[in-house]
Amino acid sequence: MAYAWRVALVLLTCPLGCALLCAAGCAPDADIRVAGLTLRLPNASDCRPTRTVTEIVVEAFGDFPPSDENTIDVLRPNAEPATIDRFPSDTQLVTVRARAGDWEGRAARFLSDLDEVGDMVLLPENRSCPLPDPALGQPGGVAAALPLGGLILAGGAREGVGSRRLAVLQPGNQLAVPSELELPRVGHGVAVVDDRVLVIGGALGVSGPAHDTFERYEVAGLASGDGSVELLRLGEPRRDFGWAVVPATEAVLIVGGRPTAESAPVDTAELVTATGSQSVGTLPTPRLNPRVVALDDGVVVVAAGTGTGGGTLSDVLVYDSEAETFAATPVRIQPRDAWRAVALPGGRALLVSDEQEGAPTRDVVLLRSVGTALRIELVSERFDIEGLGAVVDVQVAALPDGDVLLTGSEAGRPVAYQVDVAARTAVSLDATRVPGQLVAMVDGTFAELDDDGASLRRPPLRTRLHNPPATLLPEDLALDTAEHWQIDGLQLRARVDGARVDLATLEFRDFSMTMAVEDALAGVEILLRPDGLPPITVTVFPTEVGPRLCTVRRSAGTEIALVRRGPRVTITTDLDERTCTLEGLGNQVGLGVRAPAGAAIRTLRVARD
Repeated sequence: MAYAWRVALVLLTCPLGCALLCAAGCAPDADIRVAGLTLRLPNASDCRPTRTVTEIVVEAFGDFPPSDENTIDVLRPNAEPATIDRFPSDTQLVTVRARAGDWEGRAARFLSDLDEVGDMVLLPENRSCPLPDPALGQPGGVAAALPLGGLILAGGAREGVGSRRLAVLQPGNQLAVPSELELPRVGHGVAVVDDRVLVIGGALGVSGPAHDTFERYEVAGLASGDGSVELLRLGEPRRDFGWAVVPATEAVLIVGGRPTAESAPVDTAELVTATGSQSVGTLPTPRLNPRVVALDDGVVVVAAGTGTGGGTLSDVLVYDSEAETFAATPVRIQPRDAWRAVALPGGRALLVSDEQEGAPTRDVVLLRSVGTALRIELVSERFDIEGLGAVVDVQVAALPDGDVLLTGSEAGRPVAYQVDVAARTAVSLDATRVPGQLVAMVDGTFAELDDDGASLRRPPLRTRLHNPPATLLPEDLALDTAEHWQIDGLQLRARVDGARVDLATLEFRDFSMTMAVEDALAGVEILLRPDGLPPITVTVFPTEVGPRLCTVRRSAGTEIALVRRGPRVTITTDLDERTCTLEGLGNQVGLGVRAPAGAAIRTLRVARD
């Protein structure tokens, strides 16, 4: 059986808007981009097919509508490279689906703006497939996803001594490319901002004093094997802190920590960019190893951690990036050691604790940001998850459909669950290890890292560039919580004010949207979500629709259409049409809807244009 197949993509960017691939009469100075991709089966025998692959379907994605003629190709596997020369010039993502009997493997790869050669590994859905490279073992190391796929793993500790390890798992590869940090680091952070990898703080060893430096690497250099580094200063020595990337600022917020392994926690924080660091705000209470989560509406949540006296903390803070200050909230959580946190669509975060001291209960807390750009508010709900066992060593990550991947151990064996947060239910999945870290990579796969190595997991494939169904069903949407909505066929009716649904993962540049609502006097809000910023709202009232100062008349109960082209949004109703310029939309936006109690979304359709 063959284990690899090669595909060449030829993409042309034609001047003056000539047709795809310029098949006839193309201008002689067309810009040609070529990608050479090798499709490989996973190394793990349990994840390979037992029969010969008979069909390979290749599909192109970008900010354009799908087309059977121009975005999909079906190949028959053979020894000779296949060439696809009709995909759109602005293709950003290529996916592959391979079939062999009842086995189906999927792969995805984001393309750079340059010619490139690379691999794609075909993984069966919802299987945990071990990788062969022990260099991806995680003891004390920290991993982060890279912008075009793959991940970086930095630092760690062996027998109390910090490591200079720097391993890069490139997109589609199953073996890491080894390199070295400038300094050994443990108790550090790793983040990617502005196409640069930052390895922040930490210490020479488990018991050592903290570094007052961070290392900066170019993502492009790491991908090509060039590990050249710039060493920059932090405001103060810091280890064992919490951190999160704040998307709108292209910076990393690092919170709390301590200057030595023996010292008390600090109440300071810094904002680290690719060029330096600056102090921001003071925490109401010092804390060690807090959970820091950046929500998709720009709100940053700080929760849990250890206080000055060694006890765990129950207060939850929010960071105001405009004022660069931390504020207390009314939200409280149980003071437990093992909290994990993950951001979810719609300005939400899920906090999950381990089972504690053998008790059959755990804490699961859903935080929701319900404020505005001028006033940040946070509310919480505490609940149980049906079907979830007594899991310890919990790790959580957001799945592409808005659900959560939860891993850990149960009665000494590795377990994994898909958690439907809105429905509060869990379904068991295949598991091969108990990860110390889960990394959601840009191509939709998850890396599960423990002390001995890593496994790759492919959930149902969906990235920000995939196309939504022609008509969105309730199951295609991420509900804030199922208790806020009554589902009746295609219709969603809000039970409470502010009930919200979002398209998980998907983002759009130019799109068309049509929606029919059962009107409410308070208005149903269409939410356009620039990454890391509060949403921009277009409100549907019974007799008018639009953003402030740019409204269009409509008849109650009639369908409305919204078309976005760059900063301009055109709204069409049965009575009128108007184009508005909305500042702050940026390049790609997510979509959501927020409704008052009693309002119903009867139909919702979204398409890329």
